[in-house]
Amino acid sequence: MNETYSLEETYLGKSDQAIQSKGPMLIERGYEKDNDATLYILNPDSDTEKRYFVRLTAQPGKLIMLDKDQKIINSKLNYTLSEEK
Repeated sequence: MNETYSLEETYLGKSDQAIQSKGPMLIERGYEKDNDATLYILNPDSDTEKRYFVRLTAQPGKLIMLDKDQKIINSKLNYTLSEEK
């Protein structure tokens, strides 16, 4: 499924100014062993600006940013967005 996205990011401790981006987005079903997960690919036609996010079935209110190889980032930093209620 092809869609478009609009993303606003603020890097804590770096700058108060938000970085905005928008463009095409591809939505796919399944991620690794989670067949019902949702994979979001931002800028699917670009080799340099492509970004990946996944919503796992076990964590429906969270969106996890993935690295360029579509793997969960192993870091002390938080790369998960949580849905506000």
